[in-house]
Amino acid sequence: MRRFSRVLLSALSALCAAALLASPATATFSGPTGRISFARAVPATNGIEIFTAKPDGSAITQLTVSGQDHSSIFTDWSPNGQRIAFDSDRTGTNEVQIWLMDWNGANQTQLTTGPGFHGDPAWSPDGKRLALESDWNDYPALQGIWTIPADAGPVGQADATRVTTLPAGFDFDSEPQYSPDGSQIVFTRFRRCKVRGHGHLAGFPHGCLSATFVVRTDGTGLRQLTPWGLNTSAPDWAPDGRKITFDRCDSAKVGCKGDIWTMNPDGSGRRRLTNFPPATNVSHNFDNFRFDFANNPVFAPSGAKILFTHWVPFGGTELLTMAPDGTGQTALIGESEFQNWADWGTNTNP
Repeated sequence: MRRFSRVLLSALSALCAAALLASPATATFSGPTGRISFARAVPATNGIEIFTAKPDGSAITQLTVSGQDHSSIFTDWSPNGQRIAFDSDRTGTNEVQIWLMDWNGANQTQLTTGPGFHGDPAWSPDGKRLALESDWNDYPALQGIWTIPADAGPVGQADATRVTTLPAGFDFDSEPQYSPDGSQIVFTRFRRCKVRGHGHLAGFPHGCLSATFVVRTDGTGLRQLTPWGLNTSAPDWAPDGRKITFDRCDSAKVGCKGDIWTMNPDGSGRRRLTNFPPATNVSHNFDNFRFDFANNPVFAPSGAKILFTHWVPFGGTELLTMAPDGTGQTALIGESEFQNWADWGTNTNP
């Protein structure tokens, strides 16, 4: 699950535990295998910031500085690899907004405006629009997946196009991803959350049931791709559009195996790629929870690798790569206290 409650937590360790169950959108566009972006905890400011690295994991560079007790988290590379869309609560006004910056962190500008939650941005293949999760400060009536112009800020609700409407009794739609041909958006729908953690409101989401859906960009043709019992989330299209990768059991449910999977775009042919042990000893405050699972996968622009987060048992997190069949699992960025939510772009600048 990529959704993240922006409540300021009293300690970084608590923040990282909350972030486990909240998760970013990523999209992968075909092209050269370039730089990756990811979020990493910064203990000095009790926040999370955006970093980038070369495709071999070297030359790690911090791009954002959001201020004390603020964070910038979910990133998405533009199709040409020159810009990064991200979300941040740095304005300090109890809201989350979409921002844009150059690939090297320059020219950071706020795109969305107005109160409410606007997060999890994802570029369209032509680079003209962004899909996002938003509530426009009217939850649950306006919560869902929307699209907005990518270069016409400041953008408000009047400039946005609604794609999904949250059914009665459901918690939220999140994690939108455009298909490579731009005709559809895949996303995650959540329900029965023990703690909703809506946007920037109190708490963080966990204990949810989740399923993967796909819808046309005009809001028609809604289809459910995975059953609720699988608890799937964090979908990402392969650059050629022939596969979708996703995670399962990113919900801290005892006995559930947190692994990376792939499937065909119609939901058929589901295949588990990793094999981590079931979750054990979970409690409401995460005491004694066994962090040993994988989540938040994203394809490389070449389609030859999948990058994902591995939660090390009773430790931190590391970013691993593997082939699309699950073989060749290799650490790209070694273990740190907390890092997650990677995206892989086509930018090949050093």
